[in-house]
Amino acid sequence: MNRKLSSKTIISLILAILIFLIILSFIQSYDKSIKIGVLSDIHADKENLQYFIKELKKEKVDAIIISGDIVEHFRNNISDYDELNHSLFILAQQKATVFILPGNHENQADYAQLVEYYKTVNSKIIDLATQNSVVFDKIIIIGFPGYENKDYNIDNGFLLENQRIKSIIEEAKQKYGSNNKEEDNLLTNKLLIVSHGPPKGKNVWSIDALADGKNVGNIYLDQIMKQEDIRFSISGHIHEAGQKAVNEEDELIAENEWSSSLRLNAGSLTAWKMNSGSVSQGSAAILEIKGEKAKYSVIRK
Repeated sequence: MNRKLSSKTIISLILAILIFLIILSFIQSYDKSIKIGVLSDIHADKENLQYFIKELKKEKVDAIIISGDIVEHFRNNISDYDELNHSLFILAQQKATVFILPGNHENQADYAQLVEYYKTVNSKIIDLATQNSVVFDKIIIIGFPGYENKDYNIDNGFLLENQRIKSIIEEAKQKYGSNNKEEDNLLTNKLLIVSHGPPKGKNVWSIDALADGKNVGNIYLDQIMKQEDIRFSISGHIHEAGQKAVNEEDELIAENEWSSSLRLNAGSLTAWKMNSGSVSQGSAAILEIKGEKAKYSVIRK
């Protein structure tokens, strides 16, 4: 009996092993979870910013997303420029990729100048006001800078109009369309919306509900997310309705519960009275995406 393996058998074994390793690598890549730290409504609170940055480091997040209102503007005498500079200085020290989005408190000129400078300090700072869509670890992050209600925007601030939302979505579809030959396309990546104001809800527990129960979220944003089947989003702005998430049907999602659609309002990094009647001393959140589902958890001070 010939115990020697033929060259064809050896080649077949090698090919089988290679195919197995490729399939295993694909499965592991698909099954990998991505952890994103979420900070919103910093309002120049340097103490809380440093506190929550440390908490996110402990959680070993892959990225940090800032969903607007880095600056306070209204309730102190510090210049907006200095407030923004102080916060960006802290954020630029981070090793994780930091995605920054302006809300309704940022001045366009100050924001553009300072963010552009800190991008030269840390190449991992991504400005979602100028780079509205970007692929990060199998997630296409789409940012809508500013806020839609001009009555709450500062002078020379970022006004977010419906046409701008539509054009950003269309640009992302062209950039990452299914006929894109690269891996960076809509078929192989998950979509994540980042906006300052939340999409429109319909319940008193919604992430856009004021203390009186009125829902003040963006109607068009809700519509286009459903129309384009965009299932995940991050927002802030309505402090009192934060620290929770809902699905696309506006049903509450418990912390650490996997869901096929998830709209998160991380809450304000600063102290604020919540709709529940409790007083928050500040919060951040972690959004984890794995496969076709996402879950969240809230970090409270």
